[in-house]
Amino acid sequence: MRNSISLKLMTGKAYWPTAARIASVVAVAGLGAWLGWETWLRWNDPQIDFGRELYLPWRVLAGEHLGRDYLHPYGPLSVYLNAGLFALFGASTRTLVVANLALFTLLCLNLHTVLRRGFGFLSATIATLFAVAVFGFAHYAGINNYTYALPYSHEATHGMVLLLGFLVWLGKGPPTVAPGQDALVCGVWVGLCSLTKSEYVLTAGVLGLAWLIRTQLQASRSIHWWRAAGAQVLGFAAVMALATAAACTALPPREALKLAMNALVAPLLLADYSQSAHVLRFLGADNLAFNLQFVGRNGVMVLVVLLLVFLTGRGVAAIGNRGVRGILAGTLAVGAWWSTSQVNWLFCASAFPALLATALGILVWQMRATRRQSGQPNQRQWNQLLLFLAGGAMLARMAFDPTVSHYGFFQAMLAGTALCAWVTCGGVTCAATDRIVRVGMLAAVVIFIGGGAAQLVERSRRFYQAKQTSIGEGADRILSYGPADYPLPQWWEQARQFISANTPANSTLLVVPEGLSLNFWTRRRHPLRIADLLPATLRLNGADVATELAARPPDTVVLVSRPNLEELGFARYGADPATGKAIVDWVVANCEKVAQAGGDPFAPGSMGLEIYQRKARP
Repeated sequence: MRNSISLKLMTGKAYWPTAARIASVVAVAGLGAWLGWETWLRWNDPQIDFGRELYLPWRVLAGEHLGRDYLHPYGPLSVYLNAGLFALFGASTRTLVVANLALFTLLCLNLHTVLRRGFGFLSATIATLFAVAVFGFAHYAGINNYTYALPYSHEATHGMVLLLGFLVWLGKGPPTVAPGQDALVCGVWVGLCSLTKSEYVLTAGVLGLAWLIRTQLQASRSIHWWRAAGAQVLGFAAVMALATAAACTALPPREALKLAMNALVAPLLLADYSQSAHVLRFLGADNLAFNLQFVGRNGVMVLVVLLLVFLTGRGVAAIGNRGVRGILAGTLAVGAWWSTSQVNWLFCASAFPALLATALGILVWQMRATRRQSGQPNQRQWNQLLLFLAGGAMLARMAFDPTVSHYGFFQAMLAGTALCAWVTCGGVTCAATDRIVRVGMLAAVVIFIGGGAAQLVERSRRFYQAKQTSIGEGADRILSYGPADYPLPQWWEQARQFISANTPANSTLLVVPEGLSLNFWTRRRHPLRIADLLPATLRLNGADVATELAARPPDTVVLVSRPNLEELGFARYGADPATGKAIVDWVVANCEKVAQAGGDPFAPGSMGLEIYQRKARP
């Protein structure tokens, strides 16, 4: 009897008492609160990527709009949502911090819900803790904008909140309304996700197709597939129509429709950007043979280890002596602790594709067996399938080089947490029905995963602890590296102070090649339609940027070093026409240098910042 109860608790099939549920909430909330405190105001880089997230909502409040005044590669939802937050609570970095932490709390609640439905309460709690530790406040490299507190793209985090809401709705159980109405609601969810980023367009589409297939497999909910598909399309179209109607208040109808569907059509319309060197690098296509070998080798290695643990568990369970079983099960846990220190967990995502494929294959086999026995797969299996499909689709953009760092904080999160729950739920621990062995194997798995998460948290903390220099003031204040570690943040603050004190409030400011956060912190308008002047973005402008500069010349220009240029496919900014030579030439010809820190900002191996002001016309 005790053995039966233990098995139910392991698999999540038993009712968990209130105390356990409270402990789960306290554990997740406590971990999140501790990480938030340890990393407070250190989440974003002052120059790279994040400035757009501040600047565009601020300019929307001033009457400017995406599409008409600014080119934007994502859907419109996040910019206008943040503009609404700025309108209500003030345009500041702190406004976004508070809103984002609230949304991350909702995200964790929804994540736990979908994991619990698929893998049980215990596995859901373990996997949610893993998500908070590994993906919530990650800082795995020197430059960081890849957290849910202040992300490089709010479309990434808002899209995840919507996607998890979609998964909660899909996994709620047999519907109580007509399938046609369900199909309509399903289409609405797909539409909402499609207002964020292309990754969510793909993933929501995959989930919508999965729902459609399920309706055809369940005789009790039969509806002609074309009617269900039509209702889905209608729900999607309704969201796009509402978004287009809202955009029509500022844009012509055609441009408004294009803006509403931007996340869907941008990869096609902006092919130069989609096929640029750094996008291909994040996909892993820049070094395809090596990446495939690396991912394949690590995936096979992890599968072999899991198989050995599985077989070891079965062997230990067959031993008749209970004391010997206990000793051997405890040895597994000790071995797991030692093994954690032998693995570089920064590369753990390289095993995700092989693990996902294996887990999905096992699940499909189980679903077929269940369907033969009872007529259709159970709800728990459907929830697992939805999580695996969503996790795989979200990995698509880094298919050949998956990672938990960089974009992995959202692209790899669902795959990582679903696999974590799968392993603890039964992917390995189902090796034996013996209670002692099962507890020992579960402990070993939890120790191994927890040790890996702790390793990644410690890596992040080392970067965060180095950030002690204040940048900005008041509600815009953040913390970044000191000059001994990395001089650019200090120069950034000096430039902010200089521009604020020496230029008119209504003047314009251009940061080359990137740095809209300086525009926001000084409240100086950016004169161009493109948010930055990096080579991939220059090709999106549709017109010669130098000509646009002549038509709308900035009052102040900042030339600043941009670290990690190699990931963008070039070594020096301004070296040739493709890398902004015309822009640099225009600045030199039309502006005079008024301040400088460091060396030549664009020379290889050098680092610096220069401030120019436009020459007075004779």
